[in-house]
Amino acid sequence: VDSYRGKPFSRLEMDEYGDNILKKLEPLLHPELKVLEIGCASGISMFRIAPRVGEYTGTDLSDAIIEVNRERVTREGHDNIKLFHMAAHEIDSLSGQSYDLIIINSVIQCFPGHNYLRNVLRQCTNLLSENGHIFAGDIMDHDLKRDLEKDLISFKQANPGDHIKTKTDLSAELFVSRGFWSDYGVENNVITQIEFSNKIHTVANELTRFRYDVLLQVKKNSPRTHTDLH
Repeated sequence: VDSYRGKPFSRLEMDEYGDNILKKLEPLLHPELKVLEIGCASGISMFRIAPRVGEYTGTDLSDAIIEVNRERVTREGHDNIKLFHMAAHEIDSLSGQSYDLIIINSVIQCFPGHNYLRNVLRQCTNLLSENGHIFAGDIMDHDLKRDLEKDLISFKQANPGDHIKTKTDLSAELFVSRGFWSDYGVENNVITQIEFSNKIHTVANELTRFRYDVLLQVKKNSPRTHTDLH
């Protein structure tokens, strides 16, 4: 839902949102790849990526959305998708599995804090294969939080009335600076590369103006021997 107008994003905007992650991860995808997605929601990422990989495991906090996805999986014959109802901090229950790519897309803003995020990242690293990646997408940029708040307030003042439901209280969302990832990488020598990127898009909106993606490369069998990250 658009925070400015309180209405759903357009189909074009959501298609670009889904295509963004596919384009960025496409170089990593292959028929033997094992993927875990934390917070798969309605499957915007999952149903784009799953046909290109060997196994796809999706988890979500909502049991209802998992059931809807199970119906679609059966209906469309996605025999490589497995779905589980669980919170992000419960993924260690999948410890018997190993994944090459873990996706956390448009979920982190719902986390209760940075320590929770660190705990989830630790579990993700444990679940990765010897050489893997963590993709965290659609992260609300802490460095742009004040700009977003000012922009929303200005929009509300310019568009008074109850017919437009502008969201100006952002206290419930977790904003994360790019510096958090750099610090986390320095603390964890199995993270050998951190790559930040803005959204691939043609339509500008709050998702493209105030959010970013990050890709972490993890090499457990050849950890860094120094603190420099590129």
